[in-house]
Amino acid sequence: MQDPKSGRKHRIASAEPLTLEIAHIGGKELFAWPGEGPFESRSAAAMVGGGLTDTGGFSAFARSIFVDNVAVVKFKAKQDWRGRDAVRYDYSVGSFLAGYTVRTLSGTAKLGYSGSFWVDPQRTISSN
Repeated sequence: MQDPKSGRKHRIASAEPLTLEIAHIGGKELFAWPGEGPFESRSAAAMVGGGLTDTGGFSAFARSIFVDNVAVVKFKAKQDWRGRDAVRYDYSVGSFLAGYTVRTLSGTAKLGYSGSFWVDPQRTISSN
């Protein structure tokens, strides 16, 4: 993107992805490092120590995928996940439905988001 006043170009790039396990319990998001012990009540920002993080947004992602039926979900592959059989699904939520807007000196843009989740095919969920 280019600043219309100075003509300088601005780049937004992801330098390093972050992986945390997240639980939504009792109306709160709790975090843990993958495979390492109990969930903690401190924020993702406190665990990471810096960079761009969010508070409260992770459960909104899960809700849009699993509850509100907003995401497009596609089977990707059967994979090994940490030594266990798993099934990977990719999802995407378009910019119109995601509700995110990024503002810079040169303007605004509506953004969607995408990602993946893995399911353990050995576990079953029953409902009444």
